Amino acid sequence: MKNLSGREGDHNFKAYLGTDRYRALVNTDLVMSNSPIGQKIYFAVGTPLVYEHRNMKEKLTTIGERFEERTKTIQERTVGLFRRRRIEEKGYLVFGSTVNREVISSIFESYISWYGFSWPFVFCVAKEEPLGWRDLLQILPEGGVVPENLILKSHCIMTTESEHGILIASNEIAPQEIREIADRIAKHMSMHLAVETVTRSGRNKEGKEPGHVAI
Repeated sequence: MKNLSGREGDHNFKAYLGTDRYRALVNTDLVMSNSPIGQKIYFAVGTPLVYEHRNMKEKLTTIGERFEERTKTIQERTVGLFRRRRIEEKGYLVFGSTVNREVISSIFESYISWYGFSWPFVFCVAKEEPLGWRDLLQILPEGGVVPENLILKSHCIMTTESEHGILIASNEIAPQEIREIADRIAKHMSMHLAVETVTRSGRNKEGKEPGHVAI
């Protein structure tokens, strides 16, 4: 396992949980399983698709969850065959906090950007709102790592990885606990559990099967 903070250590680690099927259900189970009673899930999610953003806001409003929204410019590009012009490509962000499983499930079911566009979604689990957690949506897409001070102030920080996984950074959760959680999810979903040990020299994999869950 690797350190998400970019430093060596025995306790800061990252775990990877991936699946070829049931992405939304598996990721929802993982986020909720690492959110103890008394802790809140601070989430930061986004999409370049206006209709997804609108649908997510409507769902949160229906559920009764408060949220904050922002718009950011991703890049500018030139369009048009005869009348060339530059337009901005925008990203639509939503920030909030919850203890409600329905909210987390709605995020993974409503968006395709966390796997279709590899946008990193952030779930920060903590008793109190950690300072600077919203900034992770700026840091991670640019190749940055989760700051160590943010890890230490949280129970754990989870971010979506590419199209089919979640990274977990924590100073409070032992690797064995992650494996036990993954094992429960795999059994519940009737999947095969495969384990990967990550070292500087590469990965040592136990055999994978279709519909696998891996840590």
